[in-house]
Amino acid sequence: MGLSKTYYCKKNGNYYQVLFEDLINQFCYVIVVSKRGDYKEGPYRYDIITFEAEIIRNEYEIKTSHPAFPFRNEEQLKPSDIFKRDERLALIKPIISSVPLCYNSLWVKKKISELIKEHTAEKKPSRYKYLSSLRKYQCGGEKPNALLSNYLMCGGGGKEREPKNNRLGRSSDAPFEMSLSKKNKEVIKEHYLKNCASNHANRISDAYNQFLTKYFSTSGELMERYPTISQYVYWGRKLNNIANLKSAKVGEINYKKDYAPLIGNGRDQNKLFGIGSEAQLDTTKDDTHALSLVLENTYIGRMTFFLLIDTASAMPLGILLIPDEPHYETTCLCLTNAASDKVAFCEKLGIPINPEDWPAHHLPSKILSDLGLLFGKKRSSIVNNLKIEIDNCAPFRPDLKPVVESYIGKILRSIAGILNGHGLVNKRDSPRIATDTKKQAILNYNQILKLMVHEILYFIKHEPIHDYPMSPEMLQIDLLPTPLNLWNYYMENGMCAFIDIPDNLELLLLPQKMCAFSDDGIRFEGDDWICTTHEGKEIYKTLLFGKKAEKLSVSFSSIDTTKVYLFSNGIFYPLSPRLQNVNQQTFYEVRLNKKRLSALKRNSRSAKNSAAIKKVHAQQQIINEAKRKAKQHGDIKTTETVDSKNVDKKHYHETEASGKAPIKLQQEENSIKKHALPDFTEDL
Repeated sequence: MGLSKTYYCKKNGNYYQVLFEDLINQFCYVIVVSKRGDYKEGPYRYDIITFEAEIIRNEYEIKTSHPAFPFRNEEQLKPSDIFKRDERLALIKPIISSVPLCYNSLWVKKKISELIKEHTAEKKPSRYKYLSSLRKYQCGGEKPNALLSNYLMCGGGGKEREPKNNRLGRSSDAPFEMSLSKKNKEVIKEHYLKNCASNHANRISDAYNQFLTKYFSTSGELMERYPTISQYVYWGRKLNNIANLKSAKVGEINYKKDYAPLIGNGRDQNKLFGIGSEAQLDTTKDDTHALSLVLENTYIGRMTFFLLIDTASAMPLGILLIPDEPHYETTCLCLTNAASDKVAFCEKLGIPINPEDWPAHHLPSKILSDLGLLFGKKRSSIVNNLKIEIDNCAPFRPDLKPVVESYIGKILRSIAGILNGHGLVNKRDSPRIATDTKKQAILNYNQILKLMVHEILYFIKHEPIHDYPMSPEMLQIDLLPTPLNLWNYYMENGMCAFIDIPDNLELLLLPQKMCAFSDDGIRFEGDDWICTTHEGKEIYKTLLFGKKAEKLSVSFSSIDTTKVYLFSNGIFYPLSPRLQNVNQQTFYEVRLNKKRLSALKRNSRSAKNSAAIKKVHAQQQIINEAKRKAKQHGDIKTTETVDSKNVDKKHYHETEASGKAPIKLQQEENSIKKHALPDFTEDL
């Protein structure tokens, strides 16, 4: 006795279609179909005895057919449905004609590839179209009508109810309320997103009136039925999810930066060996108006807050709060703080702690940061000198480094409670008449840093990390996952990957630049620099006359022009400008002065060109006058009978010494000719 075609399993709700049965060799092919008629698994090859035992064990019910593939009369089918069915059937006919090979997945994939290559049409059928048609044909019991569209348990195209004049469902108090179609809801979705969510100044009632005017009025008159304001708000908020509304309101970039959820804990156990294997670095503006540390009772603005935190344990390695913008040099100050002893650091702030309270004085082997902090050529100093790997996140993606992002938010939220009314920045919509929070500032940035350090000391001891991936060993010893406990656990088990901190850390963190040799030294920032020590001069000569004399490495501090060094073989040799013309404190001021000089030259270029034109014009007039006189006199006399040079010399001394006006030589020559030489007309 053979098997039935269709079986139903109550336990999992799936249907099992028997596609092929070989009674001689005692095997069959079975495909698993979902309750909705979708393909799930298979086809699988079973021994008939094994499959019959599974039918008895799982209490499969015998069915005549799958409910998603009912019998359909050919006469009731539309011509378009028949055309689609026959087209798909012709597409898979070369495959289903080979039985039982058509149930072998590997053979089917190879056959589909061959059919695609052999297809002559310009737009060849895709691999997905072949495979989906074949699976649909097999799920329907290998009947041609299985390739027709399946409308079971779905609102397929063409089945949506048309809106009527009367309001469907519950009765409404508004006689004009209408039943919304799918098109009406899409219009409400787009209009609400554009005019309510994105437009801050627009009220909901105003947006609703604009909506009715645009879509449900003709010549200024409302239609008989139109959506109520409740329908407008309900469908506008429902079809636009919360993320879309917030993104439209604040902008996509600001949403990703400030409002996007921080998914995950940022700790991949396959990549993290332990503490020090990765640290996350981030910076933000502090939420407190600060006073100056130097000028008493003087407001200086909001500080920049840096935090370097270990990814594995959430232990803060370095912290910095300074009145400066985030750039490479200030980031290096945070790294210097990470390598320093926290007992001495807290002692400077007036906070007494023990070494075991904050035992972090290390540098990690990898840093994950934003593009702006450790990006570009400057980071080569950290990579080459300290052997620290730098990994940069995509812009406006705080979810890629959630450990430091959540920690910064936690610190700022914690101190905000006690700073309310003492210079705390009001980020929410404030009333029209409100106190200026800048005038409420009472703390300098050193005192604000003290508050943050107290919060850090509390967090690392008493605040467990939420959803920390605990290892079996941690669970065995009942480890409370606070940053300090995790740090000590990793240190005791030797699971750390810190780098060795050199003595000249500040010099190694200086940015480096490849510079060229000039005739008078090393060309750097538009000036020639020379070595000030004897050892440096010897190294310079060695590099200059060596085989590789094209480029050399210069380490410098952009905020201090006195810290410029020639870097060679791990040794720093101080440099100074050859002409001593760099008197500014920072290279920014040096470049600014050069730009000012260039601007002055550009501004004086017009007057310079005008003076040059006048000069050339005057010189041309002199030459033209000389040409005119030479043309009148004829050829130049070159006779040596008259000492013409002495005559001019005597004339020059007489006229210049006495201050008399020079005598015209032409008149003198005419008088000589008139008195000294006889006139030939008298002899006649």
